[in-house]
This record gives sequence, structure tokens and C-alpha cells, in this order.
Amino acid sequence: MKSILILFLLFPFLATGKTIYVGSGHEFSTPNALFTAGIVADNDTILIEGEEYKGEECLAVWQANNIVIKGINGRPKLEANGSYILGKGIWVIAGNDTTVENIEFTGAIVPDHNGAGIRLDNGFLTVRNCYFHHNETGILTNNVDGEILVEYCEFGYNGYGDGFSHNIYVNVASKFTFQYNYSHHSIIGHTLKSRAKENVILYNYFTDGEDGISSRLIDLPNGGLTFVQGNILEQGPMAENNNFIAYGLEGYFNAAFNRLYLSHNTFINRKTANGLFIHIADGSEHIQVTNNAFLGVGELVDGVLSKTEGNYMSESIAEAQLTASDDKLYEPKADSPLIDGSIDQEDTFGYSLLPTQSYAHPTNVTERITVGKHDIGAYEANFVDANFETESKDVSIFPNPASDYFKVESKSLIERIDIYALNGKLVKSFYETQVLHIADLESGSYFVITWLKAKKSARLIITKL
Repeated sequence: MKSILILFLLFPFLATGKTIYVGSGHEFSTPNALFTAGIVADNDTILIEGEEYKGEECLAVWQANNIVIKGINGRPKLEANGSYILGKGIWVIAGNDTTVENIEFTGAIVPDHNGAGIRLDNGFLTVRNCYFHHNETGILTNNVDGEILVEYCEFGYNGYGDGFSHNIYVNVASKFTFQYNYSHHSIIGHTLKSRAKENVILYNYFTDGEDGISSRLIDLPNGGLTFVQGNILEQGPMAENNNFIAYGLEGYFNAAFNRLYLSHNTFINRKTANGLFIHIADGSEHIQVTNNAFLGVGELVDGVLSKTEGNYMSESIAEAQLTASDDKLYEPKADSPLIDGSIDQEDTFGYSLLPTQSYAHPTNVTERITVGKHDIGAYEANFVDANFETESKDVSIFPNPASDYFKVESKSLIERIDIYALNGKLVKSFYETQVLHIADLESGSYFVITWLKAKKSARLIITKL
């Protein structure tokens, strides 16, 4: 027994807790009933049935450490209808290292006008696959010495309307990661606001829609080491603020580094009035803006940029030649000026500034397959369907499947043939195009790009060793 106790003290992650079910037919019929019972302990897992819980039934303070709270058999809906706990909102997280998955939060209202679906008071927090809407604040955090991860979530129509409540508001934290989310229609406030020392904002969709009245799409009032990459930021015609992103406007005093890296984002301004894409306060260390598309009427920046390169800027959104395709919102068309327009970039602080994923609407992500140079903005042109003449009668490939070699014939002059793996990596190039030897390739599927004098054509070839 003593040896087991020592093992758990040395390796607490080995500890296992109990599983508690909540909902109709279980001992605890509502989240509040479980909270009131006071039996939740460290390392427990709470599984909540996908039912509707209203008013006080929703409310809970989770004080245990390392717990997981997850919706099952559908997504549970917590509809507070103005009920709140501790004057803070629907759920208060007071323990360390909490994970919340697959829960809907709505109707959080408190006397201070900042009622939150989730209020974080302590430690590390992960929120995944949740939906926050029509609260005074979706998620609100106190100053915490921990990391916050929010992914695959939707935030909409949160805010009291005073400009001080937002879709999500992170106060001081060691690190905040926000990825694969859809944040829209904040009521006067921001669709994202963070004072974290480090911010990683990847592959999200921020928008006001046609009728939204949010303020900024991203507000980072105290700066911090920040990476904003692969996002779509779309300001609607009714937006209250003409700024898209603000950085350091309330002073640089939280973080060791105040450096902002904006890479491969697509900015779209649908306001007829002049916009401001980036507002930077004086005193930052480094502001780098590379490979972004800035579309619509607006100024690029108010402030000083350290590096700006590889960007595309046009007052005409139509000139960018973008299209919606399946779950991708703004893909470049075949003749888009964004194609192959980016510059190469080196990693910094352990982060790659070249995107490997793309936002998939809603609240998801997909692999970004790059052929040659990266395209500018949040999406790569669809390799087969958009960027190439896939059905061109001018080009033929045979044999297909092939084993040791294949040939390409065309009525137009062939300048070069490139072979790419499906992950976008160039594996072979041919300038002599009579016979293309591929015996050294591994078995599998490859894109064959035939560069013609007037256009380019894609074909799929399967090699067999």
C-alpha cells in the first residue's frame, strides 16, 4: 500500500477517478444536482446526456482538479434563462486542468452585465466542440497562471451591448490558443479579446455577417507574443468599429515579448466606409505582416511595421477571384492573383509561419495541400478542381496506371512536367518530356502538372512498383 501511495505522489497523472452520469434516468438528473451533491473529486469524468437543462438546473461550480465534462448522446443545452451562480454565469471553473466538451451554453445574464457561459477562475482550461450564444459573454477568464485552449467551437450573439462584453474575453494567462473556431455577431464587443502573454490564433473564421454590429474582430490590448495565421477575418457593413485587429492599445506590460506575426490570413472589408486592417500601438518589438490578402476599402496599418512582404491588397474584393467550395469559404479561382504569390518564411519561436491547414466551415479544419509556392491568404487554390485545366483535351497521359515510365502528349508545347506527392511535395521535374521515368517513386497516387505554353493542366497518375 505504501508503494502504491508513493507511485501516485510521484506520477499523479496515473490516478484515475470515477465516471458520473448526468441526465434523465441517472442518479443526478441535472448538472446542478451533481454540483449540490458535492461528490465530484479530482480526476473524475462527468458525462451529461444530450438533453435541455433550464434555469437553475444548469448551474455549477467545478472545483475538482483534472476533470473532464462531456456531452454524450447529442449536445446538452444549458439554457440559463437569467439564472446564475456566484454572480458569474452558468458554470464557474475553480479547479485546475479542466476539459469541457460538446456543451451548449446560452442565456447567461448577471447584474454586472458580464454573465458567462463559462467563467474560468483558476488554472488550465480546454474547451472543445462547444457552442456559446446569446450570453453576455461566451467565455470569460480571470487572471490565471495557466494555459487556455479553445478549439472546434462556435461563438455567436454574445455581449451585453456596452462594448465591455465579448464573444470570448481572456484576461492575463500564460498562453491562449484559439483554433478551428467560428466567432461571429458579437453584440458591440469584440469577436475575440485576449490579454494573454502568448496568443496562438490559427485557422478560424471571424465575421460580422451582413447584419452584425461587433467592434473589432481581434483585440489584443496588451500585445504579447502573438501568431495570427490562416484565419478569415470578414468585417460586415454594419460593424461598429473600422479596425479589424488592434494590438497593444492599452499598453505593453503583461508579456516578456511583444511581437506580432500575421501570416496567410484573408481580410475582407464589406463596409463602404474606409477601414483599418491593423492598428498597432507605439512600443512594440516586432510586427511582421506577410502573405496576407487585404480586400476591400481600407488602410493597411496605423502604426509601424517591421516587415511587410508577400501581401496582396485590393479595394475590389472581386479582383481577388475567390470562390466558395464545399466547406472552404474563400478559395482562389484558377486566375486569382493570390496563386503562388507568397514568400518563403523561416520558423520563429518554434512556430512555422507557413500554413499546413485551412479552416473548414463550420468549426473544423482540413489539410492544406500546397503545390509549389504557397498561395496568399487563408486558402490554397483547389489543386484539381480550380487551379488547373483537369479535363483539357489537349493533354493525355499513358499508360495510367504506370510502372516504370509514362508519356505525356499535348497539342500545345510542353515546357515542363512536375510530379507532386498528394501532400504537395515536389518529387520530380522533367524538362525532357518524351519519356518520364518513375521507377524510383514509391507506389501510390501523384499529381502530374503539365506546364503548357499558354496554360497548365493537372492529371492524376498511379504508379506501381
